[in-house]
Amino acid sequence: MEKYALRTRLLVTLIGSAAAVLLVNTVLVFGMTYRSARSDARELLSATAEQYARETGNTLGEALAVARIMALAARETATHPDQCQREHLDGLYVRVLEEHPLYFGTWLQTLPGRFDGRDEQYTGKYEGNEGGDYQPYALRSKDGISLTYSNFAECENEDYFTIPMQTGKEAVVEPYREPEADNILMTSVCVPAMDAEGKPFLVAGVDIVLESLNEMVGQIKPLGTGGAMLVTAGGTIVGHLQGDLAGKTLEEAGVPASLSQALSGEGGGIFDMYNPECGGWCTVAISPVLMGRAPQQWYLVVWAPNRDIYRHAYRLGLVMGALGLLTLLILSAVIMATVRRQARFLDGLSRTLEEKSGEIREAAAHSADASGDLAQGVSEEAASLEETSAALREIEAMTETNNERVNELRDLSASLSTAMRNGSEAMTRLNGLMEDIRKSAGETARIIRAIDEIAFQTNLLALNAAVEAARAGEAGKGFAVVAEEVRALAQRSAEAARNTSSLLEASRQAAEAGGAAAEETGAILQDAVKDAERVAVVSAEVAEASEQQTKGISQVSSAISQLEQVTQTSAATAEEIAATAASLKQCAAELDQWMIRLDHYVRGARHAAETDVP
Repeated sequence: MEKYALRTRLLVTLIGSAAAVLLVNTVLVFGMTYRSARSDARELLSATAEQYARETGNTLGEALAVARIMALAARETATHPDQCQREHLDGLYVRVLEEHPLYFGTWLQTLPGRFDGRDEQYTGKYEGNEGGDYQPYALRSKDGISLTYSNFAECENEDYFTIPMQTGKEAVVEPYREPEADNILMTSVCVPAMDAEGKPFLVAGVDIVLESLNEMVGQIKPLGTGGAMLVTAGGTIVGHLQGDLAGKTLEEAGVPASLSQALSGEGGGIFDMYNPECGGWCTVAISPVLMGRAPQQWYLVVWAPNRDIYRHAYRLGLVMGALGLLTLLILSAVIMATVRRQARFLDGLSRTLEEKSGEIREAAAHSADASGDLAQGVSEEAASLEETSAALREIEAMTETNNERVNELRDLSASLSTAMRNGSEAMTRLNGLMEDIRKSAGETARIIRAIDEIAFQTNLLALNAAVEAARAGEAGKGFAVVAEEVRALAQRSAEAARNTSSLLEASRQAAEAGGAAAEETGAILQDAVKDAERVAVVSAEVAEASEQQTKGISQVSSAISQLEQVTQTSAATAEEIAATAASLKQCAAELDQWMIRLDHYVRGARHAAETDVP
């Protein structure tokens, strides 16, 4: 079925379902109608059988009641002969026939010599009975009602006498044909009477003509085509739809064996039976006929052909079938129109969803790629931030070290400023001393000039020593050599005087130069003091700036740490986004597969295969 389009499947499913529902509905309605007809027919047949069985039972029961009265009257007459006479009983039997047209005769059968002890008084008075025993028989004839007397020997072996005498119970004998009454069908109801010892000694009875029952049964026609039958337990038909069957046995009448078996069982109920006379199967209802106190059982059988019972059900079934077919056609038209409209809508929806699925698939792929790149970039950024954070931590450590060095430099600058001020003061004192030396050298020069002439030669040597000292510069060795020479030439005063004069002159000049240099050094030291003080101030400012820089770097490092955490969180989020994008991509792929299945479901696998072929 999946290879066909959704429209075809829906049409087949819906129309098939509608057909199945209508079929089930028709079957259910037909079944309900069939069961209702069956139930109604069975109730009707059962009620009819019970009704006519009750009427038959009432008829026979009334006869038994009359016979019971006759038996009681006979017993009273027999036990109280001084109060009752046989003639009273004769009148009673005649009056019973007069009041009951259905009765053919009334009679009394007694044991000889057991009635009222008056047999001798009536000897020879009864025609046909010379012994005088009381055996009256009132019967109906064309001329009217007549009373006769029979002989005991003629009836002592008949069922209507022997059965009640042997059982002591009331009895209804099997129907029989009476040759003396134009061979009519009749039955006898018998009631025994008991003597003082509780033993039956007489039987009173009524002979009933069964033609009326046969006519009554013949008029029973359930549903207009059925029939009825009144039958005894012994299988003798009392009444029948076909009146000529009365008096025959079931076997002689050709009644189906199933009915005979049903009657031989419990003798009641409703069942189906095949009867060719009904044209096939028929429904049969059997109701027992209760006849007073008699133990014998008769049955009223009522039947009706099933074709007539279920005729309305069959007609209703045909009508329901026609209506169902018409409804199916209408529903099919409506379903086809609705399914076509829905199929067009679903086809358009399938195509649109297929296009959107492709767009979602492409977007998911791009999103997955972008998320992967983002995750990779964020990971790299996190690594860079980690490296930057490490570098900042190193810079922070170096800044702290520099801050310590700047603090040391500030302390050293303060110490240097103090030392420079002390050096400036020392240079000021040195300048005074140099001034004093210059003054002393002038005075010494004047003295030397006094002895210059004396120590000309010494002056020359001193001049040579000064020249050597000047060549030597700061090295004092040459000056020492000259001094040694001066001491060596000390003996020569002139030379010493001249040398001393030269030396004094040089000393004076050097003192003047030293004074100038001391002044210049003092000025330089003053400037150096100012610069040292400025360096101290700048060092303090640098130290303070270094502290601020250290704090800023610490804050930047903290911010970088936070940024690193945020970046790591962003990296984790980016990875989650990448995973989500991958999941979205997978979902898009699955959605694409479902869209293919939807397309196959809507347009059919065969159509989809045809459209996929390039």
